[in-house]
Amino acid sequence: MSIHRQYLVFCMRGVRYGVALDSCHEVNLRSRVYPVPRARPHISGIMNLRGEVVTVIDLPSMFSPSKGEASSGAVIRLKAGEHPIAIRVDAVEDILTTENALEPPPPHLAEEHLRLIAGVIQTENGIVQIIDPQGILRV
Repeated sequence: MSIHRQYLVFCMRGVRYGVALDSCHEVNLRSRVYPVPRARPHISGIMNLRGEVVTVIDLPSMFSPSKGEASSGAVIRLKAGEHPIAIRVDAVEDILTTENALEPPPPHLAEEHLRLIAGVIQTENGIVQIIDPQGILRV
């Protein structure tokens, strides 16, 4: 019996990433993010999602802080830990349903990158790097 896994696939600076669909709470395409003075560089700010204040993390800046500005695309609210978080990405692509197993990330990646990546999946359209929501909290 095969196991189907589902991932929400999104794009950041031309690279395809995904997160397990059961880790996603919602996707918000139009949201106002309020900056927080003196926040860490990868923190976009905070936002109100259905009456709850959520920290918004600019995920692209966690991978390559020196390349480009904060993303202005979608915000994905994640189920990760006790405190609600959301990640800002360039664009949401699709939901990937696959039987392919999650493979470990290549060992040559930077340590910061390895903390955020749970593994990779090979698809017909290329490789998707799968984000570990708990890894975001450890940064």
